[in-house]
Amino acid sequence: EPLLARKPLIMGPLEYDRDLFNPDTVWTTKSRSAEELAAKMAEVLRLPEEAIRRKTEKGFFAAAEHADLNKEAAKIERLYAVFEGVTV
Repeated sequence: EPLLARKPLIMGPLEYDRDLFNPDTVWTTKSRSAEELAAKMAEVLRLPEEAIRRKTEKGFFAAAEHADLNKEAAKIERLYAVFEGVTV
């Protein structure tokens, strides 16, 4: 949603869908610490608006091209089913 809303997105160190979440579209942290997240938030807030706009625009277009809400919702439903012991 942040990508489609053209808002900055900061993600943790896990690998995600690289078509959507990559160095051109999101900011990342190297650890999962609150301190590093706070530092990254401050870093992004200090960036010139144009630098933020360039990245959020790339994120918007990546999401518009590659995101599939129905496909992703189906993945979540399957995960919930596994946790509940139900087959979907």
